Amino acid sequence: MGFRSAARQTPLCLGATRVAREKQRGVEPPYSADATRRTQMSKSVLKLVIAGAVAASLVGTGRAEEKVRRLPVREYLDKMKGGWLGQMVGVGWGAPTEFRWRAAIIPEDKMPPWNPAMVNQHGNDDLYVEMTFLGTLEKHGLGVSIRQAGIDWANSRYQLWHANKAGRDNLRAGIAPPDSGHPRFNAHADDIDYQIEADFSGLIAPGLPNTAIALGEIFGRLMNYGDGLYGGQFVGGMYAEAFFESDPVKLVRFGLACIPEKSQYAECIRDVLRWHEEEPNDWRKTWQKIEDKYNKNPAYRRFSCDKGDFNIDAKINGAYIAMGLLYGKRDLDQTILISCRCGQDSDCNPSNAAGVLFTTLGASKVPDRFTRELKLNARFSYTDYDLAKAYEVCEKLARQAVVQAGGRIEREGGEEVFVIPVQTPKPGKLEQCWEPGPAANSKFTAEERKQITAKEETPKPKAKKKAKIPVILDTDIGTDIDDTWALALLLKSPELDLKMVVTDQGDTVYRAKIAARLLEVARRTDVPVGIGIRQDEKAGPQAPWVAGYDLAKYPGKVHKDGVGAMIDLIMNSPEKITLICIGPVPNIQAALERKPEIAQRARFVGMHGSVRLGYNGKPTPDPEWNVKCNPKACQKAFTAAWPMTITPLDTCGLVRLKGDKYRKIAECDEPVTRAVIENYQIWYKAGNPNATSKPDASSVLYDTVAVYLAFTDQLVNIERLPIRVTDDGFTRIDPSGKQIDCAMSWKDLGAFEDFLVRRFTAKP
Repeated sequence: MGFRSAARQTPLCLGATRVAREKQRGVEPPYSADATRRTQMSKSVLKLVIAGAVAASLVGTGRAEEKVRRLPVREYLDKMKGGWLGQMVGVGWGAPTEFRWRAAIIPEDKMPPWNPAMVNQHGNDDLYVEMTFLGTLEKHGLGVSIRQAGIDWANSRYQLWHANKAGRDNLRAGIAPPDSGHPRFNAHADDIDYQIEADFSGLIAPGLPNTAIALGEIFGRLMNYGDGLYGGQFVGGMYAEAFFESDPVKLVRFGLACIPEKSQYAECIRDVLRWHEEEPNDWRKTWQKIEDKYNKNPAYRRFSCDKGDFNIDAKINGAYIAMGLLYGKRDLDQTILISCRCGQDSDCNPSNAAGVLFTTLGASKVPDRFTRELKLNARFSYTDYDLAKAYEVCEKLARQAVVQAGGRIEREGGEEVFVIPVQTPKPGKLEQCWEPGPAANSKFTAEERKQITAKEETPKPKAKKKAKIPVILDTDIGTDIDDTWALALLLKSPELDLKMVVTDQGDTVYRAKIAARLLEVARRTDVPVGIGIRQDEKAGPQAPWVAGYDLAKYPGKVHKDGVGAMIDLIMNSPEKITLICIGPVPNIQAALERKPEIAQRARFVGMHGSVRLGYNGKPTPDPEWNVKCNPKACQKAFTAAWPMTITPLDTCGLVRLKGDKYRKIAECDEPVTRAVIENYQIWYKAGNPNATSKPDASSVLYDTVAVYLAFTDQLVNIERLPIRVTDDGFTRIDPSGKQIDCAMSWKDLGAFEDFLVRRFTAKP
């Protein structure tokens, strides 16, 4: 990404002949002025723009030897479309791994296999932010002012993070660009944000790196500064050159030429190029050198991401883009996989790398396995754009960019050809987030603020990002429907990091099919499925949902020995694993018998027991199903050395969604929620064969409370009680029993129901 204080208010470029004509008349080009008049273009950059325009005019009139490159419009369209496809493929393939590996290489066996449905990334910020930028350019042209770009982006409604969020919050608060991205106002100014959304700048500027650089000065400054801006200009420059060059080394060098050579970002890319020359066949050695210098050395972590394993700084993630291109050697899969396996922002980085590579290739040469399930007409979140419209607008803008840069469009052999002047990249001047230049003190005028209609977000204190809790789910999914709700809730809980699903009790193969298919729907095939101890071959009421489903074709891993896989995961995890157990627990009994030490390395959270209340809230306890089904297994689990938390019937037996709360979920079209409702209706019909209508309320959602307790107990009252499991399946308070944290009553059951509605209706 790059930074440049000049040209903050400057249109991209003027037509070459127009500039020359106006200079002859003694008229300055009509640049857009900042309302405060403090962000005008500097004299040096003004001279640069005029000189470039005059040179371009000489090319156009034949008064100098013509230095141009020719690109058939048909070929441009093919390559531009390839660039968009590459972004979607790269970010989709990497999405399940995002920030799960920090300061570590993703193990090869942890990479999710490619699934054709992964291409549809219309809800991903790597893509939808670009649609706002295209919309601004479509409406206002390439000469749009940075202030207008800021107003348009302030009105976007999609979710944002880090520099993007801080920048948009600034705009909504009246802080106009470029200050919205200045380190004084934006604590994330050298994060990755513009880098992940700069692809458009090169895709509409074939062979025109200075157009891509100038677009960064408009859109990149909305949220970034310094290395944060340079990352986007590096990426945009590579895209611009990818219409003519396919050699990854040359592409990376070209992108490097688009940013200030004395920046840390440029230093990082030079290091990657040099280390690649030294170790051309071992990307892991280069990764380690990057890690040692750019992640562990405080001299290269001087601003927002200044410590810890988590690193969303632009330059280290830019290094991973370059590594994918260099070590991938134009192999589509390897480029994505290497860039992804470098870790950190491991969906954004392969998105950029694949986008550049696919541009060199063209959409017509992208294998069918990447595109067969592409939804061309699906809209990107909270925008009016689908991919087809993005293609159309990119062509329109590219035509403008070529002409405004002093090129032209000719007809040759019956087809149109872009005649594009050769440009030498002209990066901006050096700026650094940790030693920033003065802010412009730019504010939106009252009239401009009226144009910003989106709700301003209340600034919140900067919070330290919480690490996700690693969990294993042990479940008898496929008998009572609440297990399906619980797995879906787990997948929708960003607080939890699902490491494995292990099926328990009865026909564990049937249960594994349900879990695997739901994981596929959620695009979480990075999660292994373990088949627990199989006690019978009796499928349950949800069998129609997995009729014909072949577990052997699950794209992720399937462990035939689920108990062994569970033990290995617990014993080899660097962090304590939380076991969420929502069924009878013969797997847990077997695991404790094989390896008692797992109790020292895990925490047990379960839906088990009935302490004071029974089913339906009756005032006397019952032998609860999960305990009664296998008391011996529960006795083993309830006497192990691990810390335990349970939700007995006293709390979980009261959770049922009715009325509007259920209706909102039942009508939601989010894929995982839709799959839950499909299963519920199948399950309901199996138990009510004479029913003539669909259910109008949920069943009791016992197991969802156990998932909730894995990361918080805010809405329940916890009592630490000595609990003993009896041979007839009761969970009695007994002084001789193990001390267990029991969720004994609700502080606010309605709030928990609302929590479920929010989670199940939220878009991914």
